[in-house]
Amino acid sequence: MVLLRRVLWLGRKLQGDPGMHNVLGKFAALTTALFAMSQAHAEELAICFRVDAPPFSYLNETNEPAGYSVDLCRHVARILNYPPPELVPVTVENRFEALKEGQCSLLCGATTVTIKRREDFNFSLISFVTDTALMFPKTTSDAETLQIGYLDNTTTKDNIDTGRVTGGETMAFEFKSVESHQVAAKAILGGELAGYVADRDILTTMMANNPAMNDTHRISRVGLSYEPYALAMARKGDDQFRFDVDRALAELFRNGTALALVKEHIPSRSQDEILETLFDIQSIPK
Repeated sequence: MVLLRRVLWLGRKLQGDPGMHNVLGKFAALTTALFAMSQAHAEELAICFRVDAPPFSYLNETNEPAGYSVDLCRHVARILNYPPPELVPVTVENRFEALKEGQCSLLCGATTVTIKRREDFNFSLISFVTDTALMFPKTTSDAETLQIGYLDNTTTKDNIDTGRVTGGETMAFEFKSVESHQVAAKAILGGELAGYVADRDILTTMMANNPAMNDTHRISRVGLSYEPYALAMARKGDDQFRFDVDRALAELFRNGTALALVKEHIPSRSQDEILETLFDIQSIPK
């Protein structure tokens, strides 16, 4: 900051010299660059991202972090003047532990904010909203018990435990834990699982990535639960960091970046009135 003040003083002195217009042009560019440097964070922002939750957070075909939530967090880091963030891979099992241990400051994935989770972590404004749904076979036998997969350590598992996922009077279910969404997809294609319970947009992406499933399976129209996503923060009690993240998200909602990311990563929701309304409501003025 001392250097910046001295450069500004020099600029005022030069303004009195009519032969220094070219120099002043270069001086203005230098001043802008120095100001940007003065506003930048010295430390990096470490971001935990799920490696197995497309379209929100995953490793793409070139083994690079990708997804709606990953790109959203990259924009948050940019707005807050952090350097390009360090991206720390996590799984559904260790994501909150990694956050608690300080391996990262933000968790960017398919993370539902709940009252219970807020006891241990800070959460941002709602970044996305979806529901839990069931993928099941188009044709079944009345006497058949269907093997239905799910992920542990998720709100989906909570929905199963509370009896929200049932086959009603027409289907009988037996639930089986799997390691990841990718493992579930392979098991369904191989006939080891009859169906899968997960957030609707994850199921939609799974079927889009595995076209053969469209011939044999469908997704329930009725949602089983409300799933509001948010960015989780390790810094419990750090109101300034949470405020900064919310300030960045509000800007991304106001300028249309968040909606553009939805169109890029989740085209099935590109004309979704619920998401558009959510982003409008959270476009908090400066």
